[in-house]
Amino acid sequence: MGDEQVERVYAFIRDLLHQHEVPSGILEIWESAFPLDEERHTPFLLLPVLCCQAAGGDENQATAVAAAWFLLYLAAKVLDDVEDEDAPQNPWYAVGVPQAINAATGLIFTSQLALAHLPRMGAGREFALFLIEDFNRTILRMCAGQHADLAEASISSLECYLRIAGARSGQFFALACRAGALLGTNEVASYSEFGYNLGVLIQICDDFEGVWNPRGRSDLTAGKRTLPVIYALTVAPPVVRTRLERLLAKAISEREAEEETRGVITELGAPLYLLIEAQIRRQRAEAALRSTGRPSTASRQLMALLNRHFRVPDDATKILLPPDSTQDKALAVLGSFLPPLDLPGPFGSGF
Repeated sequence: MGDEQVERVYAFIRDLLHQHEVPSGILEIWESAFPLDEERHTPFLLLPVLCCQAAGGDENQATAVAAAWFLLYLAAKVLDDVEDEDAPQNPWYAVGVPQAINAATGLIFTSQLALAHLPRMGAGREFALFLIEDFNRTILRMCAGQHADLAEASISSLECYLRIAGARSGQFFALACRAGALLGTNEVASYSEFGYNLGVLIQICDDFEGVWNPRGRSDLTAGKRTLPVIYALTVAPPVVRTRLERLLAKAISEREAEEETRGVITELGAPLYLLIEAQIRRQRAEAALRSTGRPSTASRQLMALLNRHFRVPDDATKILLPPDSTQDKALAVLGSFLPPLDLPGPFGSGF
């Protein structure tokens, strides 16, 4: 789905980079992102395009907005990997950290050039300036979230962690949907809410994968205090919490301690909590999309993206429930994240 739309965005970026004589090293890093996005089958770079279509906007202008957002997406990915010393399998590690940082900086400013093209595509200059300001404000909020994430000592609760996830991932995906929808309507709050919850959902899924299905080094061996760890430390009785803290320190360098840490986190119900929290975010995203009141092919494609990528895994029944000693507290914490969800809307049950 959307292969032609994706190619238009790629072609726009390619032309933009060649027009401004961008060094080949930056081109190589940009091109290395293609398989990272294409493997999702419905690339997230289509979010601005689909939201533009759903809101009745100019799809040609949406190509420039999608290109600007995807360039930031790639730059943020490179910088995050470098800061976390993570994902050494990604192609940009081959050029070294200094070159990777330089390339990411170039991609950020190329994103600005993409937005500057909007007036040449029929958009008003004031509108283009507004979008540039919105992009820049969002980047600043993301930087604040990343700063808090790097200063892990400041993450003391589930609420704090989810707030940081919202600042980093939620705000960024909200920007994608909001910017695309603005090409067709001024009523963009629902599109922004859809993107925000989608972004937090992506972070939750990444945290799940980082502990139980890591590609390479796990988050436990990397010493990351992600959502499963924060949850486990929150619900654990004092004795178990002390043991878990000790195991987390050892897991960085000892494989046996890593496995034991993963077992304790599982027994405390962290996988179940993440699955429930992910489902809540998915439902909130769905409710936001329904509230736009604009049933369309593009809206159904957005919903299909949500359904295709974020379903409860088939092996979820194999996940252990919390043991009796911690079950009441675990369920109490889970319950605090389960507000009533009302999902009426014009799309009906077939949406």
